[in-house]
Amino acid sequence: MQIAEIYPIQRLPRRFSAFDYLVPEKMKLRRGFFAVIPWRNQKIIGVVKEIHERFSPRTGLKEVIEVLNIPPFDEAELELYEWLGKDLAQSIPSVLNAAIPTRPKRAVSPLSIAALPLKIRASEAPAVQRVLQTIESQRKAFISVPDLPRMAALAAAFLHAHPKDHIVILTPGVREVEALAPYFIGFKASIITGSETAGHRFDAWDNFRRGKTRVLIGTRLTALLLPAVADAIFVFRSGHESHKSWDRNPRYDARDIALKFQKKTDCRLYFLDTAPRADDLVTFSEEQIFIEHPEPRPLFVSLNDERPMSEHPLISWTLDGAINDCLKNNRRVLCFYNRKGKATMLRCADCGQGFLCPVCQGVFTVYPTSIRCHHCGRAEPIPITCPKCSGVRLNEKGFGNQTVKQALIKQFPEATVSLIDQEQQEDEKAQILLTTSFYLESQRDFFVRGNFGLIVNLDADLPLLDPGFRSFENGLRSLEDLRGLAIREQALFIAQTRSPEIFSAYYDNPLACLYKELELRRSYQVPPFVRWIRLKIRDPEELRAEMELKGVIETIKTLVGVTVFPVECEKGRGCSVSIAVDPSAITEVLEKLSALPDRVVIDTNAIS
Repeated sequence: MQIAEIYPIQRLPRRFSAFDYLVPEKMKLRRGFFAVIPWRNQKIIGVVKEIHERFSPRTGLKEVIEVLNIPPFDEAELELYEWLGKDLAQSIPSVLNAAIPTRPKRAVSPLSIAALPLKIRASEAPAVQRVLQTIESQRKAFISVPDLPRMAALAAAFLHAHPKDHIVILTPGVREVEALAPYFIGFKASIITGSETAGHRFDAWDNFRRGKTRVLIGTRLTALLLPAVADAIFVFRSGHESHKSWDRNPRYDARDIALKFQKKTDCRLYFLDTAPRADDLVTFSEEQIFIEHPEPRPLFVSLNDERPMSEHPLISWTLDGAINDCLKNNRRVLCFYNRKGKATMLRCADCGQGFLCPVCQGVFTVYPTSIRCHHCGRAEPIPITCPKCSGVRLNEKGFGNQTVKQALIKQFPEATVSLIDQEQQEDEKAQILLTTSFYLESQRDFFVRGNFGLIVNLDADLPLLDPGFRSFENGLRSLEDLRGLAIREQALFIAQTRSPEIFSAYYDNPLACLYKELELRRSYQVPPFVRWIRLKIRDPEELRAEMELKGVIETIKTLVGVTVFPVECEKGRGCSVSIAVDPSAITEVLEKLSALPDRVVIDTNAIS
């Protein structure tokens, strides 16, 4: 009798893999088949790993109950899950459990989405055609595209040019999926957001695998469901941090999965975004990176040079004139400023004491009646005296968006001014709209133009203050996202900065600028040249967690190509340790991590 090794689709500790089952004589099974198996007094679904013509050394094996009418996994599909389990130091059953949606017991009603026509300006058609030619010449590429509607137009053009092909579109969030869905329904699209029922998710996945639909659009969850029938994968807004799962297992990156899948299947793969990550210069060859810079190029304004002639530090003389001209032409102004509150910090004038969050050590932001930490959400009343010297001269430093709004009202009294951020959503149709990234990411309709004649980044330097190694990259992408909006609105784009030469270098020579950034990363040993892994034990007993982690790293730190950093502990929240691993040592490190108990939380791409 045959023995089947089967992965149960269950969340299991990382030490578990496949289990042996007897195959009934007349049952036909092979690797990749879906089967119903007995499991702890219940019936569950599993995926066949291997079939052996031998007897198992174990006695009392249970039989496979039945084979399901679900298209079996292609070899590349199953190998992807097996690779992912090893790469994330998770059990393969757990990865399958996170990926495979529950099969509905009865038919589910299809989701009703009204179709919309996808239109672009005639002036944009040549750019789309140029990119389409690029796609025809390269099976894998990064392509700069100014906004989501243009990305959608490109994918639609590909579908028209390849009427028999099936494509997958990966997006960073639910909003992008919902915005794109109406424009692809006409191509027969399956939609996966993670917010639908498990039954609808299974049907979307199953219909695409059976060829009933041509397009599969989804969030990063869809990367766990990449089917072998996919002829091309488009990763929209490929540099967005939400393509990575940060807060729960499995902690995977949709971009890494797409790259691995492309390597296994030789399907087409295209990363689309307003600007590439420095990592993309390693992922793609120079011939596979296409960066276009259509007008308008940003008008960089030096805040330092114009400060003497400006009424407010963030409303330069040039910007003042541009806003007045825009309003005279009956068009609107969008001012982007990613700092909330009344002021960015509070400081004692007598002793210089700053006010840090006692929970996470983040800097408190000043609001009219409170101070708040934007990292952990802690809020406290505004202090009356300094806790260090008891002084009462507490000065507000920096400008929050509430202060900037008042400055705009004062400088442009005839115009309506509204503020939109996560805590405050005012009139979206005001003449001057002051926004944070919340508006661009969570509220603005990607496909609707807003009659903006002027787009302004009030302080393009803010991302550069982030201590992370992606600070320049994020600042550049913020600029390019706003420039893409300006292109769509046919608006002037102004970027205010204290150092225009930092950003101008990219527009003068994009690849040279990014290669310079890449060399800096090599010298500081950060991704993509080193892989950072973080181990964490959540335990209110700090000492116990610390000792356990130290025992774990003893088995790892002796390996060549591994740098272990000191254990860090947070009172009442456990301890963590970061490990920098050279690519040559990653296989050996992952093998050791896979043997750890599930009490140790592992993020194998802690800095991505």
